[in-house]
Amino acid sequence: TNPSVSQDGVLVYREGASARPVQLVWRDRKGRVLGRIGVPQLNLNHPRLSPDGRYVVASGDDNQHKGLWIHEVDRPKRRRFTFSTLGAHSATWSPSGEFLVYSDNGSRDVSNLQVKALLDPSAKGEPLLPPGWNGFPSAWSRDGRRILFTTRNKVRAPGAPYSDEIWYLERVGDSSKFEAHRYFGIPQCSSVWPSISPDGRHVAYVSDHTGAEEVWVS
Repeated sequence: TNPSVSQDGVLVYREGASARPVQLVWRDRKGRVLGRIGVPQLNLNHPRLSPDGRYVVASGDDNQHKGLWIHEVDRPKRRRFTFSTLGAHSATWSPSGEFLVYSDNGSRDVSNLQVKALLDPSAKGEPLLPPGWNGFPSAWSRDGRRILFTTRNKVRAPGAPYSDEIWYLERVGDSSKFEAHRYFGIPQCSSVWPSISPDGRHVAYVSDHTGAEEVWVS
């Protein structure tokens, strides 16, 4: 479950149930196991392969510590990446592999959508949205200028129900700052898990506006 695909088409995903330690594995297009990644871990979820194929980031538990962990592809090693008390999840790599954007459950007074450098795991994540915003990132464009994420709708009529919408962060000029913009949303429906096509021309996402969860492309 929770697959991530390398550029040559090899699949990495978690194997086993989350109630016991589970293992990340490689599989080819025929489903054959090619190898194992990192070390087994409790509640291992949402693996994402780095652009250079050297690491996999995934959420997991270890000795009561919940959060994101970096598993090495070529060695049975892992290291902790986030340190908030309530954990973190939904990590997405920058195109260069130097940064990770993720959701931090331990953020109370700032946005939970944060970014941090791969080689500086002890640093605090930098919030990318104003206080009170919650975001769940799922795609970072290849040119590094846009990050797609899901959030509860911020633009709605008074008294209207909340729904899940797709927004994006756009880099401001050549700075490290981003601004948030609404991309897509349907009232009283959920539109989630956006993914950008390799050529950057399309966005695939999951929506339930027909009454069933289906994949759509815009």
